[in-house]
Amino acid sequence: MKKNQLTTTHAFIDAANLHTAIKRANWDIDYARLRIWLTDALHVDKAYLFIGLIPQNYQLYHDLQEAGYELVFKPTITDPDGGVKGNCDADLVLEATRGYYEDKYDKAVIISSDGDFHGLVRFLKKKGVLKTLISPSRNCSILLKRLNTKIVYLDEIKPRLVKNVTKKKRPPLTTGHQQGSLRGNTKSVAKNVKKVNVPQLKKSKNSPLQRRAPSDVKPKQSQKKPSDMNSVAIKTKKKQEKK
Repeated sequence: MKKNQLTTTHAFIDAANLHTAIKRANWDIDYARLRIWLTDALHVDKAYLFIGLIPQNYQLYHDLQEAGYELVFKPTITDPDGGVKGNCDADLVLEATRGYYEDKYDKAVIISSDGDFHGLVRFLKKKGVLKTLISPSRNCSILLKRLNTKIVYLDEIKPRLVKNVTKKKRPPLTTGHQQGSLRGNTKSVAKNVKKVNVPQLKKSKNSPLQRRAPSDVKPKQSQKKPSDMNSVAIKTKKKQEKK
């Protein structure tokens, strides 16, 4: 890089070696947290992840790019036993060496415990651009250890990188028409529920809500006329005289 410019640091990650080492150590790494740590602790500007290209892993590649990695793909082949091979060692060495000669970075970080990178690490150290060698496994190659360079083991910073798998699924909600009670954080649910203005019902004359008559209403009187009442009384008197 030119003088008076800020130091640029690039990380070159052997994805297959990283994945295998973490899997054997029986823990899951959060790649987003790893990217953040590389920035905070080592001031990495670009992190190149060398990985075999498998079309079915599209979502994984998308997530890695969203986390801030620059993916360098290697076409894969399937062996007779059904295994998938996509060794990216040569691609990583080529990219790191080319980047040095093209003056793309000032410092390099290598993430791998594979002895195949012995020559690259020795070259970068000799040129004075090797910042850190990070080994995903405690079983780092003796070839790398013999270089007498600083090695950071990922398990030393495991608490900062481990994937959070304690997230619980929300239990299903049950209504009052089913056995059981409403579970979950009802307060937070209530905040998201929109209030609906329910219009008041108008009481009609035939409504069952008015089965009882108001106390101030008098009972209805007979609707018969006085003349009709007299005729009924005369007929009743004549019947009694005949008897």
